[in-house]
Amino acid sequence: MRAFIGSAFLATAVILAVPQAAVAKPAPSALNGTWKLDPAASKFTGPAMKSETRTYEVTGNKVKMKATGIDASGKPIKFSYSAAYDGKFYPMVGNPVGDSISLKRIDARNVEATVKKGKAVSAYAKTAVSSDGQHLTLTRKMLKGKAAPAVDSLSYVKQH
Repeated sequence: MRAFIGSAFLATAVILAVPQAAVAKPAPSALNGTWKLDPAASKFTGPAMKSETRTYEVTGNKVKMKATGIDASGKPIKFSYSAAYDGKFYPMVGNPVGDSISLKRIDARNVEATVKKGKAVSAYAKTAVSSDGQHLTLTRKMLKGKAAPAVDSLSYVKQH
């Protein structure tokens, strides 16, 4: 009887351990990493940025983004944010277009963002990572008062 109880205990322990061992960690976000702007492949409504490098660090539902570069007039660009994919607005630092951002994950490779300057929405953006994970397209619609919105399509290449 003692052998049976010991065997039953061992079998139960093995059965209980298998599901825990089989639990996989979530796949890393396709957005994770460093992305360099390809100005030649991008389409700008106005003058084109000379350069930009974005680094995304996605952990679960949280995103940290840092961008540096040179704008169309040769001035340095440097902005960042830390936000969650929850539709709430979070501070954005250094971006002349807005001071807060709201993110919504559409699926594993697509994210939508709304940017505000003060209380007014100043831009919308959609970020899409290619199926091979090597290209990122950022389509942004910048609102300019009563003027027609500026719609740009920025193309980035993943850095290794």
